[in-house]
Amino acid sequence: MDQYSGTAQVIFNSRVLAECDEATCNIMSQNQEVNTFKKGLAGFSRGPTKVEISLGSAVPIAGYEVDYEDLCVRKLPCTVVMIDAGKRRRYEGWIDTVDKARSTSASAKATVKFIGKPVGAAF
Repeated sequence: MDQYSGTAQVIFNSRVLAECDEATCNIMSQNQEVNTFKKGLAGFSRGPTKVEISLGSAVPIAGYEVDYEDLCVRKLPCTVVMIDAGKRRRYEGWIDTVDKARSTSASAKATVKFIGKPVGAAF
């Protein structure tokens, strides 16, 4: 029987996020297509790789694990490390948005959008 990857681990500014319940990572090459009359799609021009990471988190009554709002408002640099499918990837950037959701029919939730770039030996 085959085995498949389970949950990922997210480390934010050197802290393991225990309350993180969802993480999505969108990696964009941002390459530009090069089209010519003769060849049509002739290739691409390398663009700067961009990463957008969305982190969903449960909100403990004692407070957030990380003060994402402060980091966002103060525009401070951040580091995200994702360990997934046996690979450890490191990204540097900033918190772009913080969404907080409260409802009478669901648990308190916060979603953070991180924008950055991949860094390290793997890249």
